[in-house]
Amino acid sequence: MMMICMGVPRLYAQDTVKIRQNNKVVLLYRAYGDSVVFRWAPEDAGLWMLANKHGWLLERSLTDEEIKKSGNSSRTDTLLNNGKPIRPLTLQQFQQQFDSTDMHAGAAAQALYGEGAFVTDPNDQNGFMNYVFRKDQEQQQRHFMALLAAEGHPEIMNALGLRYVDRTVKKGEWYDYTLRTPVPKHLYDVPPVSVIFQNVPYVRTEEEMMPTVEIQQIDAYRAIVYWKKNKLSGYFIERKTSKDRNWEPMNNVPIYGYNPDEETYKVLGEDVARLMEDNVAFIDSLNLKTQYQYRVRAFDAFGDYVPFKESDKFEMMDLVPPTIPIITGCVPKDNKTCTVYWEKNVIEDDFEGYMLTFSDSPDGPWSNVSDLLGPKAKQYVDEYAGARGRGYYKLIAYDKYKNVSFSSTALNNIEDVVPPVKPTGLRALVDTAGLAHFTWNKNPEKDVMGYRVFFANQMDHEFVECSHGLAHTNAFIDTLDWHTITKYAYYYIMAEDYSHNVSEHSDTIAVPVPDKIPPTPCILDDITVTDNTVVVRWTKSASDDVMYYFIYRKLKKQKQWELQQAVQPWQIIEADYIVFIDHPTPSSDMYQYCIEAVDDFHNSAGRSGYANAFVREALVVDLPIQLKASADKKNNSVTLDWAYDYMGRHHHYGLIYRSVNGSEYQAYQRFEKGTKTFVDRDLKAGDKASYYIVLYFGKGQRSVPSEEAKAGL
Repeated sequence: MMMICMGVPRLYAQDTVKIRQNNKVVLLYRAYGDSVVFRWAPEDAGLWMLANKHGWLLERSLTDEEIKKSGNSSRTDTLLNNGKPIRPLTLQQFQQQFDSTDMHAGAAAQALYGEGAFVTDPNDQNGFMNYVFRKDQEQQQRHFMALLAAEGHPEIMNALGLRYVDRTVKKGEWYDYTLRTPVPKHLYDVPPVSVIFQNVPYVRTEEEMMPTVEIQQIDAYRAIVYWKKNKLSGYFIERKTSKDRNWEPMNNVPIYGYNPDEETYKVLGEDVARLMEDNVAFIDSLNLKTQYQYRVRAFDAFGDYVPFKESDKFEMMDLVPPTIPIITGCVPKDNKTCTVYWEKNVIEDDFEGYMLTFSDSPDGPWSNVSDLLGPKAKQYVDEYAGARGRGYYKLIAYDKYKNVSFSSTALNNIEDVVPPVKPTGLRALVDTAGLAHFTWNKNPEKDVMGYRVFFANQMDHEFVECSHGLAHTNAFIDTLDWHTITKYAYYYIMAEDYSHNVSEHSDTIAVPVPDKIPPTPCILDDITVTDNTVVVRWTKSASDDVMYYFIYRKLKKQKQWELQQAVQPWQIIEADYIVFIDHPTPSSDMYQYCIEAVDDFHNSAGRSGYANAFVREALVVDLPIQLKASADKKNNSVTLDWAYDYMGRHHHYGLIYRSVNGSEYQAYQRFEKGTKTFVDRDLKAGDKASYYIVLYFGKGQRSVPSEEAKAGL
């Protein structure tokens, strides 16, 4: 089979599989040696309806032999169909040629001549626009119905004027055909299409044969029969059982390949819908204990049928669960054992028995109480019911195919007089909004129903419940009153089981009340600029609850401040000052610095201590510096020793840069001229530290960095 499309120049057979978006008509042909069959289809409803009126002209160029026989060398083309346009049958011709029970002929005739469904008032503008829209929909539906009725039915293609058979051909001869329509160009411009090919009998390829037929069970009652989509058009499927001699047709209307939409995924499920993406499918309802076999026959676009392809034999797996058992009673005895009674109205042939399960909660998880009990069992005595405590039973029914059904839950009614143990691990985290988030360790008992939370402003005050009922998880949130004059609120919890036994209260914890007062701001004390180094020093906040000092920097022309360092109080080396050493990139613009103090409740003092500095390009002096580092693991310290030979007159100082455990190097300590050693005590066991030194001189000069010195504790 070859595919040719109108709107393209003359194509040879090997090029005819190409289709362009501006094509108007798809033309297909097939050569049989003694004849050539053509069929075509307009791509839109408007052209189809115009061509139904004006028809189609199929023209064949004369071969050399035909020109010679005609005796007229100027005549090179001939119109087929006796030179008449190829048009659809009239309604009367449909009635004469087809039986009234032929639904494909009926569908084609309805598409051509059925009465219109829409009328409108010409004076109603909105009604007319609605009519145009509806009429367009109707025409598209007619067009689709006609093409669908024709698929696989040559006689319907002929009746629709969309097929022609040329029997005046010779085997092996080359032929040139052109398809055109006399539809006036001002109504619809349809370029003709031509094709040249050799009349060689068509040989069906493997891709045009029926693929392997597969079967897959999709639920307890249905199976899906499917095969790969290929170049075939429609399919007829037949079925038989091992007891049948004849095949039973399963469909009167052909099955076509279908691309599943969103609704298909919802109705059939993802597994089945995904299978239909690449396969043609048929869903069938099947019985258990019956062996089935299917065979599928297919036709192509020309109505030619291919041989049947048979599936393997198939039998459904039993996925039907047993009928549901009903627990009729749970009778405890001496608070130690419990007898469970049940009934099951229907006992299936494949039923195997019951298993009793237990859970502390009606929602599970469930653990086995019994082994598999026989089909005739009606009760079971749980000898360990007292040890399990109050809880729920559920009965599971099994068949030999491991299908299961579950009874509803039933309470065992065992009396419980033992309270839960005292809860442990109570802790709290207070956020900036004043909410205290409490968590604690879950009690080990299986029958704990929940926890109650109690509160007091003072340890010697009476505690009151603030949970307002049971907290069913090991977490609780309370709002702290920050207007109180006390700095702490006090809490404990108690556990309660399903029998309303209450535990002793947990240890009492003190929770800090939110602080809404911001810390005092920091004040600029000094700023020093040497070479490309800026040293800024601020006085610490006078508040004792500062958690962080945030240091910011920006160029004057910038709008946004950039965070440079977050310093915690324990990291401050000088007692009353925060010192920040910076090495910004030299710039013609001014650098600006500020600091912000934030307390443990995230109250901010605001940015303060603003300082300005110009940093120019530095001059580097090639001055060798010998640096050694030695570790004192006993005292968790590292001693640095260095030496250099500087003969200049300028005052100078040095900076020690440090990296701990692979972190980025940071300026760590400043030393003055004449200092040759330093002890780093700000380390802990296991740390690995690396150091280097840079000297800074007057007039913006500095030395090259020394070699690295490393030490590990």
